Amino acid sequence: MTAAVDFADASPGVVGLKWTGTDNRMFELRFRNKATQAAIDISGISFSAGVRRREGDPDLFAFTVAVTDGPGGVLQITCPTDANLPESGIWALRWNNAGAQETILEGPVIIGKPVVPAP
Repeated sequence: MTAAVDFADASPGVVGLKWTGTDNRMFELRFRNKATQAAIDISGISFSAGVRRREGDPDLFAFTVAVTDGPGGVLQITCPTDANLPESGIWALRWNNAGAQETILEGPVIIGKPVVPAP
């Protein structure tokens, strides 16, 4: 998915995520300048991401976050595979801006339960 982001914006972008809880799901984010659509160089930026039940709650779990192409603005977040994940919540991607964590993307999360065959 491509996220058109302006790191100077005061409000984060909104992107929803959906996956099945036991899937090792990876989302690839591509950061682009809103005005020019040029890649935003994210080399050397520290990111974190997690899911919480409601706004203001602490994270229930964290995603694995990796910058895979800094100059190209490409970041991957990978979901944990755990049967105890909540069915829904809010996710947030944060970056470390001069020592402060700032949310740059957030949105609703729907985590489906796997289908188990009948015995």
